[in-house]
Amino acid sequence: MTPTPETPVAPGESVSERLVAALAGTWRAIQARHPDVPDVAIVIGSGTGGRRKVAKLGHFASRRWLRAAQAGRDQAAGVEGQEQPEQYVHELLIGGEGLARGPLAVLATSLHEATHALAEARSINDTSGRGVYHNKRFKVLAEELGLEVAEAGHRGWAVTSVPDTTAARYAEQLAALEAALTVYRVPETTGAPGDAPVGRSLAAVCACTPVRRLRIARATFELGPIICAVCEQPFTLTG
Repeated sequence: MTPTPETPVAPGESVSERLVAALAGTWRAIQARHPDVPDVAIVIGSGTGGRRKVAKLGHFASRRWLRAAQAGRDQAAGVEGQEQPEQYVHELLIGGEGLARGPLAVLATSLHEATHALAEARSINDTSGRGVYHNKRFKVLAEELGLEVAEAGHRGWAVTSVPDTTAARYAEQLAALEAALTVYRVPETTGAPGDAPVGRSLAAVCACTPVRRLRIARATFELGPIICAVCEQPFTLTG
């Protein structure tokens, strides 16, 4: 079911505060169960727009942030730009459009990106092809974090979902996400003409476990949300 503001925001609390708090609480819960998963700076942003053909549900980016205290000390010491690996923080981006898929899907995205974070922490090369192909090392780490993993052609072991046993472990976080998911970002369709050739079908998934998939023409998909009759969540483009 599409998220609705059923739980009112507390006085002085913004919609984004509640959302970021729920996402941060989910990440802390993952770290509590898997201490090797590093800290991240959480960003909620657009997963569509530009020349993208599919919605980005999330991404993990290594060492994109620098702790302010360390940056200040480096500048004062005259070594601005000198690398201080232990002071860098990784980035977790959650695509705002993907929030429409509901709490279980957001947990799945968080655990998927936590798998990449775990690979970074252990110096494991889990992808290739600019992060598109997910190899068997990714699969092993994802299963360690409690995900079910399926193969997806040129993307390798990239399709991940949350089984019931893992969902039960994160019941508290799922409840917090349920209360926080009162908004989601409207997808943009600003790609240049010709980005999606006529007649080419795209892949879409819902929030079911195991996930359900369909192929659909972009023009048809953009007519309006397509709701799964099983999980009652909208299908989201994936690539």
